[in-house]
Amino acid sequence: LTFDSYKEAEEIGARIGKTKKNRERSESRRSSMNMLSEGLYEPSDIDDIFEIQEGLCYYTRAPLSKNDKNYHIDHIKPVSDCGDSWPGNLALVLKDINQEKSNLSKNKYLNILKKRNSDEWYEEQKKFIKSVDSKRKKIDKKRKGEIESKIKHIEKELIEKFPGVWIEYDFFGGIE
Repeated sequence: LTFDSYKEAEEIGARIGKTKKNRERSESRRSSMNMLSEGLYEPSDIDDIFEIQEGLCYYTRAPLSKNDKNYHIDHIKPVSDCGDSWPGNLALVLKDINQEKSNLSKNKYLNILKKRNSDEWYEEQKKFIKSVDSKRKKIDKKRKGEIESKIKHIEKELIEKFPGVWIEYDFFGGIE
């Protein structure tokens, strides 16, 4: 880069610094909110959701791409509204759609899209979403079952290792 003056370089540097700080704050906020939400998903769950959605955005049915990962993972019920991070509450959406939806509920956001499109579009979209939601519940049930099985296995090992000792296990904090 070349600059016409030192002042111009300083101004651009300050803007870059401000943008970087805003991005870091935003990422930190999202990360801490996600840590507060209950639930767990694996990369394989995201792959399964991609297939269930037929490679289409959950809210718009626009094509998603795995290659350049032009999508975000959306919490259908926002974490800020006590939504969880189990696969049953996750959908894949275009990045700009996720940013626009922000912390709106699914229904509030769909009503915004309905106004932009048409009643016919809205009815077709509701059918697509209903189909995806019912299939995604199976992924959710599978993930919860696997976690429950792992917890039971850990509990069994603890009982074998510490017979006669009462051990209380907090899923998020460990052994108490």
